[in-house]
Amino acid sequence: MCIVFSLVCSREIPVMGKKNATRENKEKWEKFYDSVPELKYLSPNVRYEIRVKRIIDSRFDNFSEEKYQALYKQISDDIGYYLGYNVSLKDVGSEDIIHFFRKQRKVFKQPWFQYMIGQHFLHLDRDEDRRRLHKTIEKAVTDTPWEILKLYITDKEIKNKDIPAITEYFYSRFLTKYSAIGNIKGNVKYILRQGEYELTQHYTYWSAALYATSEADLFITNSIIAGADDQMPLYVINRGGITSGITENNLHNKFQGAIVLTLMPFISGDSYFNSARGNIYDSLLLPVISMMAVHEFGHLLHRYDEYYDLPATPQNAPVDLKYQDWYQHIIDGKMYSGPIRTLKKY
Repeated sequence: MCIVFSLVCSREIPVMGKKNATRENKEKWEKFYDSVPELKYLSPNVRYEIRVKRIIDSRFDNFSEEKYQALYKQISDDIGYYLGYNVSLKDVGSEDIIHFFRKQRKVFKQPWFQYMIGQHFLHLDRDEDRRRLHKTIEKAVTDTPWEILKLYITDKEIKNKDIPAITEYFYSRFLTKYSAIGNIKGNVKYILRQGEYELTQHYTYWSAALYATSEADLFITNSIIAGADDQMPLYVINRGGITSGITENNLHNKFQGAIVLTLMPFISGDSYFNSARGNIYDSLLLPVISMMAVHEFGHLLHRYDEYYDLPATPQNAPVDLKYQDWYQHIIDGKMYSGPIRTLKKY
């Protein structure tokens, strides 16, 4: 008979922290990552079937069946237009988000994923992890050229690359946004980061699940990825931890990668998003979401690296949550046709 709340026996999603980031687990993570094969070239002359699974948080707004089918068509058409690949999206079903993540318990408990999650997950109710957040932001600021930093800073008092001042600027904004996002309410009484749901909204848990899944190539969830980790790029820091989508290595499918795309940042009518994102015209909602999918499929199909400073192209990550402005800039601008870095692994 097992102890119900133990890491080994609990039926809940296991909580990982620094205690899991042991030297032994680190060595196993490094060995595991080294064993992941390098990404192979995917010919655009082949038609690809993309298996799509919907992961549902019933507490929050979601698309109708008809709208999902329209989104699938928009994405497949846009992948063809912007990326030059002929794809079809095949729906392989849906699943409750808690059920889906509880199914991954064995994955999360693997020592290499214990390290990956535990090392990078920041629990911001802990002073130590808040200090780590500050260092994460300081590093992102230090590593980012001033010409890019300027795109993110609205404080007119900051006129040059003053690293301490800019770090404090982003640190304060992050905590304010992170707190506001966590208090977003769903159907009547539910709060976004309630119980186990918080873990389903974290980059590291999704990353581990994408490595191991054989269920689908693309997951679409009406939930959100909005947590704190010590590897956040500047555009995620600027949004208070929100990641619109993830492309990660996968050990089982022909693409050697899998994607999760989140809908909440696009479709939520919560006051936080109405302010931070603004209104997206009904006629543009599916094209805007599809453009974000194209961004992720650029990683998956062409193996593109992340970019922040190219001219009009889907491979530029949005600076903030103004998705419609980002989309319109791509549509209105002269499409970038120069070289784009590629990755050997995600």
